[in-house]
This record gives sequence, structure tokens and C-alpha cells, in this order.
Amino acid sequence: MAIAPSFKAIPELSRRVLAFELAHPFQQYGQRYPDRIGHRVKTWIQESYTVSAADYDKAKRQRAHALRLIEDLKAHVDVLLLPASSGCAPRGLADTGSRSLQTYASFLGLPACSLPLMRVDGLPFGLQLIGFSGEDHRLASMAQALMNGSPLDGPMTGARATRRASA
Repeated sequence: MAIAPSFKAIPELSRRVLAFELAHPFQQYGQRYPDRIGHRVKTWIQESYTVSAADYDKAKRQRAHALRLIEDLKAHVDVLLLPASSGCAPRGLADTGSRSLQTYASFLGLPACSLPLMRVDGLPFGLQLIGFSGEDHRLASMAQALMNGSPLDGPMTGARATRRASA
């Protein structure tokens, strides 16, 4: 299944929404206490000045459109899968690797969990399960079954049961 063009824009849309939403609480704080905030927050404050209310509203409309597309997938799949990160975690404890692929579920407000189901060169490589809006419990049940090594071929509900019954 090909990714819709609107999904490719999610990382940038997420950044702009976050910058806009951080503007109010942090701009004044940054002006009053510049020595009390770190470089990363200062960077977000600077970025917040570049996002207009119109940009913010447009990003929220694009998010709503992407959510509608996701909901349309519900009739065809039980869960969405993405790698949990763009690669294996680096050795050591200094860094956990890139979390950029977690932006999708976070921006869309969808339930998600990352499971350490794979290994590459002896290092863990996680699989991210993304559920549908309001189906946190169903996603947690699927994740638990995967972690317990259970196949997901037991009693089916939702789209899988409908497809199986109509086959």
C-alpha cells in the first residue's frame, strides 16, 4: 500500500504545530529568563516566530485530512506497522537513536507502541504498532499477543472478521 502524499508532510507539519503551540508559554519565558533555558528550547522559540496562525490552521486541517485517510484504512487492516526508528539503537547508553518515525502516531494522536521484536547485528530493532483512534485497548491486546509469541489468528473482530466472514 503506497503512502499518501499527505503523510509525507507529517514530520514538517508536526514541527510547525509544535513550534506554534510552544510559542505562547515559552516566548515570554525566554525573553525574561534567557539564561534558564537550554539551546534546544531556544531553537524551538526561534522557530515559533516563523509559524503564523494561518500556517497553524492549515497544518491542523492537513492533520484532520490524514486522520480521515487513516480511518478509511480501518476497513482493510487491523493495525499499521512502522519501524520504531530509522535504524538500530547505537551501542551504549548515550543515545537511543532516531525517533523520527514515531512522529506519525504522535502528530495524529493515534495509540502506538514499540515492541523489541527484531534484532539486527545483535542490537534490538523495534516494530511500531499504530492503532486506530479510540482503540487503545485493542492495540494493547495485539501488542501483548505479539510479545507473548502468540499468533494473531485467534478470535477476530472488526475488519478481519468481516473479511473472513465474507470470503
